Amino acid sequence: MVRRWKPPSMKTLEAIYEAERREACAGGYHKFGGWKTDDEGRSYWDCLHGCGHRHRRDPVTEQETLAESTCKLYQREQEIAEERARRENKE
Repeated sequence: MVRRWKPPSMKTLEAIYEAERREACAGGYHKFGGWKTDDEGRSYWDCLHGCGHRHRRDPVTEQETLAESTCKLYQREQEIAEERARRENKE
């Protein structure tokens, strides 16, 4: 008797997607959720995957700097800023 293929249940799919989100956040790939401003007037955004990562463009404390050291988006922002600075220095 041949078994018919059944699509995975929503519970199974949710577990798969949750594992993928955890893996992405662990690798430094957080999901952008739009810039916000805190009470001090500093810009930030929280990861929409719910991992607790708060991205700051200008990390001040040691904890913020440590959090940004593994964030791929922060590293890319820094690369773009360095590239812009090099172009401006050439002109």
